[in-house]
Amino acid sequence: MSFQRVTSAVRHGPGLFSGLFRSFAMGGAVAGELCEGRKHPPTFIAYSRADGRGEQSTAFAERLRASGTDVTLFDGSAYTHMSIDRDFGEGDDALTVAALAFLKSTVG
Repeated sequence: MSFQRVTSAVRHGPGLFSGLFRSFAMGGAVAGELCEGRKHPPTFIAYSRADGRGEQSTAFAERLRASGTDVTLFDGSAYTHMSIDRDFGEGDDALTVAALAFLKSTVG
């Protein structure tokens, strides 16, 4: 699958894994496979207010935590994808502050 198709599927599909897999259930199974039985590096997850993003991101974070992974979950329900694109990197943006704090705590 091409990068453009993956990008388009993620941007325009109804679910986090839409277009990448034949069904949401298949995508969820793959996400579970990635998490089960292994600890991953510290992970930062942020989501927008798009339908289902909070629930999907929370479920993914819970799966990672169950594997022993340290997860920082940022509630981005106040954000649209456009506002993230526009504001990320600005000093007083809450998502930027959280991402930088995560990086400082994990990378130094």
